This record gives sequence, structure tokens and C-alpha cells, in this order.
Amino acid sequence: CWRDQPIDLPGGNDAISVVADDEAAARAAVAAACRAVASPGIGLCVPDATLVPAIQRVFLGAGWQVFDPEGRVAGRSGLLVFLDALCSLVSAESPTFDAASVLLRCPEAAGWPGVGCPHRVARALDALHDAALPESLSDALYLLEKRAIVADGVRDADRIRQDALLLQPHLQALQALAAMARGIGLDHALREALDAVARHGCDDGAGGAHLAMVIDSLDGLRLAAAIAPGLGPAGLVDCWRRSLADVRAEIARPEAGVDALGWLETSYEPAPHLVVVGMHHGCVPDGVREDAFLPDGLRVALGLRSQETRKTRDAFLFRSFLEARRDAGSVHVVVSKFDGAGEPRRPSALLMLCREDQLASRVLHVFRRLGDDATSRRVPRRRGNWK
Repeated sequence: CWRDQPIDLPGGNDAISVVADDEAAARAAVAAACRAVASPGIGLCVPDATLVPAIQRVFLGAGWQVFDPEGRVAGRSGLLVFLDALCSLVSAESPTFDAASVLLRCPEAAGWPGVGCPHRVARALDALHDAALPESLSDALYLLEKRAIVADGVRDADRIRQDALLLQPHLQALQALAAMARGIGLDHALREALDAVARHGCDDGAGGAHLAMVIDSLDGLRLAAAIAPGLGPAGLVDCWRRSLADVRAEIARPEAGVDALGWLETSYEPAPHLVVVGMHHGCVPDGVREDAFLPDGLRVALGLRSQETRKTRDAFLFRSFLEARRDAGSVHVVVSKFDGAGEPRRPSALLMLCREDQLASRVLHVFRRLGDDATSRRVPRRRGNWK
């Protein structure tokens, strides 16, 4: 069986780079690609998709363009930060000043009528917050109407009052937007705001494709409101917002670039030199959660794809990558010890599928302590199964 046969990695441990985090993994991949830059072609395999943004950024700094054939995920776009703030404002019964403050600081809000000087708006928001700590949007507007934003004698008081006059129409527009959501519907209010952003132009990282897809999805929000009115505004926008996290937009492929291929697609890559970045546990073989209604043991009995068949498939693919380049080419693997949130990663079990006399040195190599572990690791958001 393929999953039980040792895999002979050309170069042994020297062909595996163990680094601290995503940025270091991208830099190691660039270094490996540069060593083979004179070759007819270089292939890039990224089994761990969370590494793609860092790889694209670091490769671009080195003069390489990395293209993701699966498209750009909306969840990695700053547009969703704006959407979070917008949803928080329009779905609340009493919009908060904090939600309005976050919303007006987003670059996307610069396209709204009158918001032509974002730094002055931000300065006025800070002054209003420092002066009275308004809790709601209504409280902030009351303070502005009473000119109670700053006391006499405060440094630059006149300039702050002028900025406050600039801020007042923006907060009034947000209050009207929230009233529209409560009146004629959430989808109308969101469409009004997003259409204004689209008219101004939005750098969503996908040439406006993410924004267009978000606007098109508002029809689904309207239907959800009609089908499940019991969810309420907050529940509806939460479901809608979650549905956008994995939306992908197609990006035009640059004429000269390197494709960031997935694990399965790499079998079609003819380049003699291959860099595999992110060969982590849970990615190769791919981790699939146990199904309560169709557990792995039952899948085996029914002849369906199981964990063992996935391991066999991935062991065969890894061996094919190596054998295709053994005589004329190279394969370099890069694994990182921590992800972007500081959570520990483990290398793929396929890297441990070596000869018995190599296993001890392979384990010591991939699990060795790095000198920058203490400085590169951040506190993890959750510990999971780690004690």
C-alpha cells in the first residue's frame, strides 16, 4: 500500500525548511525559488491556503507575481471590516457612537457624499469621544447641536469646533441610514450605502469584484427576511455576513507569474523545480471532521472515501512529485511552526514516512527549537487540545 511504503526525499532533511511563521515561510519559499531561478520553470504548491496572502506579498517584494487560480477570498479583504461596521450600525435598535466612529474611519466611507477629508473626520470623532464619551449616535448629535464638543481655553478649540461642524452631517446621514433599515428594510439600507461606495470606487483587492458580489447577495438577505422574520435584524445580518467570508472572486492571471497551486492540482505542474509551502498536518492529508451520521468506519464498510484512502492518495501524489524530478529537478518543502494567530502547527505525517534509519533525524529536524520561537510566537486565541 502506498501509505506504508517509505518515501525517499531527495536531499533528505536539507530539502525541508522549518521556519517560525507565515512570513518566514514565504521568505524561505522565495529563497528556494531564487536558487532555481535559472531553470526552465518553477512550480509553487501551497497545500495550506492560509499562507497564500503572505506568499503573494513577499514574492511581490522580490519581483515575482503569484497568482491564485482559486481566486481571492473576500474574507481577506478590508471590505469586510467596513461591512461589519455597517451591519452593526443598521441592525441595532439604537445605533452606537462606536459603530458610527468605526464606519466613518473606513476608507470605503470616503466615497459617501461630503466625506472628502477623512483625517478631519477622524480628528473630530476623537475630539467628540474625549469630550463626552457619547454612548449612542443620538447622544453624539445632541452634543454637536449644543456645540458641547470642547470647552473654551482648550488648545486648538476653534479648529476642533470647525471639525465638529464637518462631522455633524455625516452622523445625520448615518442616523438616516439606520432609520431606513428599520423602516423599509435592511437590504435597502445596505444597498444604498454600498451603491455609494461602488460609485466612488473601492479597492477591495479584486478590482471591484468582491463589492459587486456583496451587492448581488442582498437579494438573498431580502428573501431570508421574508422566510425567517423571527431572526430579527441582528440575526439576519449575522447570517448574511458569515455567508460572505468564503466568497471568492476571479482575478485575471498576469502574463508573467507563478501559480499558487493546490495539492491536487500540482500533479499537472510540469516545472522541473517545485517548492511546496505549507505541508502541514490537516492540509496533507486533508483533515475532514468526523461525520456523526456517516463515521469513518461506516464509510470504509460502504466503500466510500475514508481517511485511509486520502492518506494513500496523498502519499502517492507526494511520491509522484519527487520521482518526476529526481533525475532533473528538485523539490523543496517549507513548513512553519505557528500560524498567523500564534496557534502551533504540526508537519504533515507524510514527511515522517521515511526509512527507519532516517526517522530519528527527521523528527529532530522538523521539531527542533528555532532561535526566534519565543519572539515570533504570539499568544494563541485558543489552546484547543494543547495542555
